[in-house]
Amino acid sequence: MSMIKNWKASGELLFQALGVKLDDIPFEHLASYTAVHYFLTAENQPHANAQNLDKVTRYLESFHHLCAVSDWDLAYKIMFLPLESFDDNHLTLQLDIWGYYEKEISLGEQLLNKISPQVDLECLIVMGDGYIDLGDYEKAWKVYQQGLDLSHTINDSEMQITCLLCLGLVLNYQGKYRESAAYYQEALNQDIKLCDLKTEYLVLKARILSNLAMSYYNLDRNKESLDCNEQSLSLFRILGDRQGEATTLISLGRDYYILEDYERGLTLGQQGLTLAREIGHSSGEAEALNLLGMIYCATGDFQQALEVHEKQITIAREIGDLREEAYAMGNLADLYETLEDYDLSAHYAQKHLALSQQIGDRRGEGAALHSLGVALLEQSQLSRALEKLQLALQIFQEVESRSEEAQTLADLSVLYWRLNDNESALNYCDCAYVLAKKLDISLADECQELRQQILGS
Repeated sequence: MSMIKNWKASGELLFQALGVKLDDIPFEHLASYTAVHYFLTAENQPHANAQNLDKVTRYLESFHHLCAVSDWDLAYKIMFLPLESFDDNHLTLQLDIWGYYEKEISLGEQLLNKISPQVDLECLIVMGDGYIDLGDYEKAWKVYQQGLDLSHTINDSEMQITCLLCLGLVLNYQGKYRESAAYYQEALNQDIKLCDLKTEYLVLKARILSNLAMSYYNLDRNKESLDCNEQSLSLFRILGDRQGEATTLISLGRDYYILEDYERGLTLGQQGLTLAREIGHSSGEAEALNLLGMIYCATGDFQQALEVHEKQITIAREIGDLREEAYAMGNLADLYETLEDYDLSAHYAQKHLALSQQIGDRRGEGAALHSLGVALLEQSQLSRALEKLQLALQIFQEVESRSEEAQTLADLSVLYWRLNDNESALNYCDCAYVLAKKLDISLADECQELRQQILGS
C-alpha cells in the first residue's frame, strides 16, 4: 500500500510541476486537463509483470490529451520528463530502449514546428533515432540533415555535434565507413564544447568514440576500434550511462572476437547482455546475442550458437529491428556453412540478402552474396557461384571491407581451380594472400596452402 501512495504522491508532484490549475482552465478544455490529472495521479499502478508500454501509459495518455488542446509546452515537458522509475530516462528514450520505434517517431512528429527551433531539433533527433532503428536510413538521413541545417541556423554547437554523430551512424549502417568516420572526426574536432566537463558534452564525446570504433571495426582497423571503445566505456561508466556501457561492452567483445581472443570476447558479451536485460534494452540484448552466437560458432558450440541466434531473431522481430534480424540470418548462414549444410546456409543467406537490400545495408548485402556464393560453390553450381562471388567482391571493394574482400578472393581462387582455370585461380589466390598478409590475418597461411595445391594439380 505504501508503494501505491508514494507513486500517487509522485504523480501529484508531477502534475503540480506542470503548473496546471484546474480552476483556471476554460470549460471546453477542462475534460482534457482533468484526464491528465487522472492519468498522472491514479492509483492503478501497473503491476511488475505488465507489458512495457503499459508502464508508461499514463505519460503517453497525458501527452496526447495535452496535444488535443494544443498545449504544446506541457506536452513537451511530458515528452522529455526524466522518469524516476526508469533511470531518469525521458519518455522517448525509454520507448527507444524498449523498441517502440514507431511510437517514438509519432511523438516527435506531433511536436515538430509547434514550439521553437530548439525543440524542433530535439524532435528531429528523436524521429531520426526511430527511423534508424527501423532500418529506414533514407528517412533517418533526411531528418538528421534537416536537424544539422537548423543547428547551423540557430548556432547551436551541441546539436551540430549530435547531428554529425547521427549522420555518421546512418553512413556506417549503409556501408560507407570511411565517410562515417569523417563525420565522427568532424564532430570530435568541434572541441570548444567537448572540452567542457559538463555532462552533456562528455556524453556526446563518449557516443562519438563508440560510433567511431564501429567505423574502424568495419574498416578492419581493429586496434583503433579497441582504443576508441575502451575510452568510450570509461566515459560511460563515469557518467553512469548504463545503456552506453552495455553497448560498448558488446562492441569491445566484438573487437576481441575479431582478434580471436574468444574468452575475453565472451566475457564482455555476457556482461553486455546482462546489463542490457537489466535495463530492458531490447536492441542491446539482440546485439549481445549476435556477438555470443558468433563466438559460440567460432569455438564449435554450434547448438548454443543456434539457440542464441534464434532468440536474437525473436527479439528483433518483436521490436521491428530489421538490422539485427538481418545479422542473425547472416550468422545462421555462416553457421550452417561451417556444418556443411549448404542447403540451409543458402536458405539463410537468401533471407539475409533480402533484409540487407530492404534496409540498404551494402556490407550486409555483400556478406549475404558471399555466403550464397560459397553454398553454390559447394553444391557444384559453379556458374551461379561465380556470379554471386563477383558481386560480393565488388561490394566489399566498394565499402572497403578488406578482410571480407580477401576471403572472397580466396573463394574465387577455389572456384576457378574447380573450373580447371589454374591461371585465374593462382591470380586470385595471390591477390588474397597479399591482402591477408597486409591485414595480418590467418587467411594468409590458408592462401599459401591453396597455392601449393593448385600448383600440384
